[in-house]
Amino acid sequence: MNELPNPYRYEKGVRVYLSGEEPIPESSYEFIDRMKSAEDVSWLDLNRAEDELPVFDECKKDRRCIRSALEGIAVGGKMLVVTSKAGFDSWSTFESLALRKCKAVKKLYLLAKEERKNRRLHGAEEALYERAVEGVDEPMVNHLGQIVGYRKKYSDKLLEVQLKALDPDKYSDKKDKTDKGLVINVEMGLRKKEIDKADYVEVQDIQFTGLSPNLRENNSKNKLDSASE
Repeated sequence: MNELPNPYRYEKGVRVYLSGEEPIPESSYEFIDRMKSAEDVSWLDLNRAEDELPVFDECKKDRRCIRSALEGIAVGGKMLVVTSKAGFDSWSTFESLALRKCKAVKKLYLLAKEERKNRRLHGAEEALYERAVEGVDEPMVNHLGQIVGYRKKYSDKLLEVQLKALDPDKYSDKKDKTDKGLVINVEMGLRKKEIDKADYVEVQDIQFTGLSPNLRENNSKNKLDSASE
């Protein structure tokens, strides 16, 4: 039977386990071992990782800061820009000296990317709400090209998008698009009988091209015979 993980919290960047009567701080050995496996890495481990993982010190010798790069990515910065500011002259340098060298750094990088995604999504949602509900100020210009005031501009399309996102069951487009075939009952009058199911033809796409193939063939043959006479 698998044991449940010990509950913990972070105090000043250090994980503290709460399984016993007294909180037990994670030892340096336990922390390094956890970082080596990289199976249980939190963004809150960044402070201690910078202090205790050798890869951070190795990069600092050449004035490269892994922490600065990771934090820049997390707050939504462009990856090439933030890694360059952190001292890495190219993305491949950041990969080879940081991401590929330490599993824990790779995990922290993935966490930073996830935070970056969430921040950008939140910012986009805030901008959508402003344009759809609160409105944005649009300048009013006179015939001389001068701004004489502002008026609120709203986007009905963005409001529709937000309503569908907030309550898809109520506002999403759910139309019954069941296609029904066209049933044609053709009776030539050559015989009289009750038409059974076999005489009903279900047609999806009908294209009228004039005469049937047999009639066209007979017609063409008659024209050739007439011409030969």
